[in-house]
Amino acid sequence: MAEILLVEGNARTALGTGEARAVRRQGLIPAVVYGNNLEPLAIAIQLRPIENALNKPGFYTKLFDLKIDGKAVRTVARDIQFHPVTDRILHLDFQRVDPNSTIRVDVPLVLVGHTESPGLKSGGVLNLLLHTLTLESAVDKIPEKIEISLAGVDIGDSLHIEDIALPDGAKLVAGARDTTVYTITGASSEVVASEGAAGAES
Repeated sequence: MAEILLVEGNARTALGTGEARAVRRQGLIPAVVYGNNLEPLAIAIQLRPIENALNKPGFYTKLFDLKIDGKAVRTVARDIQFHPVTDRILHLDFQRVDPNSTIRVDVPLVLVGHTESPGLKSGGVLNLLLHTLTLESAVDKIPEKIEISLAGVDIGDSLHIEDIALPDGAKLVAGARDTTVYTITGASSEVVASEGAAGAES
C-alpha cells in the first residue's frame, strides 16, 4: 500500500514570480493542486516533509494528505521543478485523487540479490534498461516499488516486462510486454579479448 504523508500549508491568493520567491524565503514551497473537476488551487507547503520524501525511493507512488488551512486533500505528486544550479525545489504539482478510484503511476523497479547471481559473481556486467513501470492501480493499493531478484541469473540472461509478476490489482498500461528490463553480459575485458582474437584470426 502506498505510504501516506501529511504535509501542512496554506492557500495562496497572490501569484507570480515575485510571490513565489517570497514563499520560498519563508521556507515554504509554492505548489498547485488540480484534478477531480475542481479549480486549480495555488498553495504554499512545508519544505522538510517533501525533502524527506525525495530522499526515499518511490516519490511519485506516495500519497500526500495536504492539510491546507485546516482541510486535508488527498493527492499524488505529479511534477517537481528544481533550480538548474542549486537543485533547490522551486515548485510542485499535485493531483487530487479519489480513494476509490484508479490512477496511473510510475513505479520504480528495484533489483535485489546481486550477490546470488552467478553471472555477476563471475564478472558479468548488469545492463539495466528500464527503471520504472507505468501501472494502473487502485489509489489505496499503489505499490511503493517492484522488487526483481537477480538470484540465479547468469551471463546471457535477460528479463522482459512480460516476465515480471505485477502486484495484485495493478496492470501494465505503458510499454511493450517484450521490452527488455535488464541483461547480463560478459565482462568488458572479455569482450575486448574476444574481439582481439577475432581480428588476429582474420
